[in-house]
Amino acid sequence: MKNNLARLSTRALLMCGLAAVGFQLPAQAQSLTTTSIPSSVVGTVRNGAAFTIKIANSGSVEAFGVVLKFTTPKGSKIAYPKNCYIVSSSTGAMQCMMGYIPVSGSQQIDFKITATKAGAYNTSFSAICTADACSGGQVTVPISLN
Repeated sequence: MKNNLARLSTRALLMCGLAAVGFQLPAQAQSLTTTSIPSSVVGTVRNGAAFTIKIANSGSVEAFGVVLKFTTPKGSKIAYPKNCYIVSSSTGAMQCMMGYIPVSGSQQIDFKITATKAGAYNTSFSAICTADACSGGQVTVPISLN
């Protein structure tokens, strides 16, 4: 009995040791691409400007838990859909829950920016997902309101 227990303990220790040093199954990567449609946005102060952010999964596996993060530029307001919420009212940080994007699939989300003064506004949109091997896409949108 002691012999069997010793063999079992040695095998368990060996398996744990191999896992600890990195002998694990390789993870497949998700790769997200984030783009703005149009690439630069022009509008007027009173009417604002509309644009779309597109997140595409160009990786080899599905992307789960996709989130779009951005910060509203100072001096502007962004109208956002129901799946978005304010993370920090003091900084203007926001998140949009995009969820699942299949391989070669995409999701789009529409925004409208308004401001009380004419000017140039830039904001960056970053897509991330919950997987360890998920690389997110980022796009900076130049916005001009006249």
